[in-house]
Amino acid sequence: MFPVKLSIQNRKTKIKSFLTDDDAAISVLLAASYFEWTVSRIILFCGQNDISTIRKKLKYTHGLQSYKDVWKDEISSNPTNDVEPLAIAILNWSDFYKSFQLRHKLIHGKENCSKAYAKSRVEDILKAVDYLYAITEAKGLDIHAKLDQRTWRNCRISKD
Repeated sequence: MFPVKLSIQNRKTKIKSFLTDDDAAISVLLAASYFEWTVSRIILFCGQNDISTIRKKLKYTHGLQSYKDVWKDEISSNPTNDVEPLAIAILNWSDFYKSFQLRHKLIHGKENCSKAYAKSRVEDILKAVDYLYAITEAKGLDIHAKLDQRTWRNCRISKD
């Protein structure tokens, strides 16, 4: 979605640059896909199964409930990880959940949105991404790094 070299702050700036009268919906969709990319990368890096198994799971994962389920299966239910379920790890879950639902409505043509309406939804989604990055940073993980079978086993989130 974004070039790997693009910093986290520059990604957020790019997403917010679409918060205009004409492109507010694009900003919401970019923020939502950025969340999905981030949560998927964390699951790939920290999941308890091998990468190919996790990729197969993620291939059919869509919607927040599916991400919560895969997060639970791969990360929070693993006794070697010290990570909470997704809905607890994302401290603004209630606001985030409501804001993320706009993505579905936009994609399926059920709703449109103004700049004013989109702005707080984009902020909620980006705040959720910040919570996910805080988890990886606290554990010293770089989810932008190349992931392959050789490095995968060393990328677990372990208890301190």
